[in-house]
Amino acid sequence: MLIKILEENEKEIKEAIKKEYPHGQSYYFDYRDQFSEQFLENALNYRENDESLDSALERIIEEERWEEREEFVENVEKVIVEWLNENKNMNLNFETLEEELTQEEREELKEFAMENTEYDIDIDTLKKNTVFEEITVHISPNKYYEDDYNKMNKYQAFDYYEESKICPDSITVEGVEEVKEDLTDIENPDMINWLVQTQGYELPDLYDFEKVENSKFLKSLKEELTDYTTVLEGGLSVTAIGGDFESFEAIVGNKNLVIKPDTKAYIGISGWGTASGLNIQLEKELVIPREWVHAEYYIDTPSSYSVQGTCGLIRSDENVFRETSNKAIEYKPADIEKLLKTVQKREEKLQEAFHIAEKLEKNTGLPVLVSTSSGPFILIEKTEKMEIQKKIELLNEIRGNGINHIIIGNKNDGRLFFSPNEIEYNKKNKINSEEFGELTNLSFKEKQKIEVLNDGKTDLIIDKGNLIYGKNPLENDMDKKISTKIR
Repeated sequence: MLIKILEENEKEIKEAIKKEYPHGQSYYFDYRDQFSEQFLENALNYRENDESLDSALERIIEEERWEEREEFVENVEKVIVEWLNENKNMNLNFETLEEELTQEEREELKEFAMENTEYDIDIDTLKKNTVFEEITVHISPNKYYEDDYNKMNKYQAFDYYEESKICPDSITVEGVEEVKEDLTDIENPDMINWLVQTQGYELPDLYDFEKVENSKFLKSLKEELTDYTTVLEGGLSVTAIGGDFESFEAIVGNKNLVIKPDTKAYIGISGWGTASGLNIQLEKELVIPREWVHAEYYIDTPSSYSVQGTCGLIRSDENVFRETSNKAIEYKPADIEKLLKTVQKREEKLQEAFHIAEKLEKNTGLPVLVSTSSGPFILIEKTEKMEIQKKIELLNEIRGNGINHIIIGNKNDGRLFFSPNEIEYNKKNKINSEEFGELTNLSFKEKQKIEVLNDGKTDLIIDKGNLIYGKNPLENDMDKKISTKIR
């Protein structure tokens, strides 16, 4: 019996196989080969028990490329036959084994060969070659993230349907009262309240002029909610354009997800065929609870209603999504009492700005505007004939009334802008050294470093050695003209 010979000489035969294939055999993949979306779906949907993703991928490759696996076994059979001929004088011809061996002997040979066939599936090459055109994680505590589709409406600036209640540009005490149940429902977390907490803030901080001005996160979140000119549909999401395979492994894994603050990603509000600016800037790690992860991914062509299909974004970092053992924050309901106090304080500042604006309008005869969205800003335009010294005196008068965010002049005749952190003056002509001296005196801090940059279009004066180039602090703000009537 052939099986007896094989078993008695198993050690020697295995050495012959190892000599011929010291590293086993491999499925061949080149730089063009990659996983398809359907292949990954199959691997995820048909994993056996607690089978790992890698194991499922390898198993499906074996199933789909069975002919290559058969070839690997056949190669080992040839080595065995050659050894038998050389060492047992069997004089077998591999091409005519069906005639020279019984069916039972052929089955014994094949079974022995299969047991001693080593092969490798180089899925690392496939992983490296697979780049995801889009990976989006919709963040929601609900079973279906679509259930959050209209929950952002209360934050939006657009108020045609009277849904805007706590927009950062126009929040009111009445608005807070209308949505306080949503903000304090511990069973149904509000995603904006949750997001602020992940970055070490509280929801009332989003409505505090000073805190927003000094936080890149709060400022970017405010812009995300207010710069969008229509209904805020959808929910909170994070998107990677050009994501790597490790990002895919993370979104289908078991641990929490983490987004690093220094990672370029698109964070904002998105829905089916709609999206906001997707430019929220993190200050701390964003840890997303695994059960809140609702992922979609595209390798080749995204859906026309996906984030990429809707926005046509440029590449982000490839490593946006990673797994972490860090725990997510414990969600807390919004502090309504603190929020109401912040809103009341905000309204007092705005009312004060309106009073000052009314006085200035009467004293100067110039149209005065107030921005209710930040600062608040006071803007005085049509100052073409006003010397810079007069502008400085006017600015000091406004500062004397407690307003620290002021713009005097427009883009064409020269604009003098002052806030606690920046001084900017721009006009068509260069500014002389005497005027620099006057502007230096406007700084809150002594020995401020003032520099000038001129590109033939705009002169910029900046402090703290940081260039502030072409910045228009009122751009996209909702400015309101002040007449003799006080708001």
